[in-house]
Amino acid sequence: MTMRIICASTMKGGAGKTATTCWLANVLAKHSDQRILVIDADNQKSITDLREEDKEIVGEGLKFDWDLKTANPEEAQAIIEDAYENDKYDIIFIDMPRMTGLEDDAIIALLAMADSFIIPVKPARTDALATGHFMATMADLKKIREDEGMPTYIYAFHNFYRNIKENSYLPEFAEGIGIELFDSKIKLKKIYENYNTHTSLLESAEGRDEFLPFVHEFIQKYELETQLTIPTSK
Repeated sequence: MTMRIICASTMKGGAGKTATTCWLANVLAKHSDQRILVIDADNQKSITDLREEDKEIVGEGLKFDWDLKTANPEEAQAIIEDAYENDKYDIIFIDMPRMTGLEDDAIIALLAMADSFIIPVKPARTDALATGHFMATMADLKKIREDEGMPTYIYAFHNFYRNIKENSYLPEFAEGIGIELFDSKIKLKKIYENYNTHTSLLESAEGRDEFLPFVHEFIQKYELETQLTIPTSK
């Protein structure tokens, strides 16, 4: 099995890339056979702060289902190379710094190491336009990787979704800039608000109803070689 490197990436803050990383890491680490590492490469270090809060709230004895490393983009590259050499993980999620352009060579080099990108998009035209600029960078990286025979997976999904008019433009916009959207949407619901680094959304009936279709689609679109063990209690 080839180790997968999946970046949660945006060009505009507040779209939900950190939450997306935690949601998916918690589910896959707890309910599949995948060995998961999360690299917190974001300048805000939100996942690192969440992990420290979890230790304080639950106690130092809590066993976490996935590993966390905090790193800048250069350090993250070294972590990935070590993981390849020593077969430590099946999936590495990277919470990327917010992209502001092409001037940061270290960020671009880290992006180039990834085979997969998941892009949350908020229901606002400014967010969608920022995604369009970001996708231009992704298209260049995808071409480089595919020219070298390396497949690249890039998908976006509708985050904070409400069935109102402001959301209706997004599918057509995404098609116009060459993004494939998830059919599943992350709705604006309370279960998504208070995420952490150890609780799977699938542990509640509401979480399974809301999030499980998204997880199944994620596994299918990114061609992950795993199956979920779904809890049935609560």
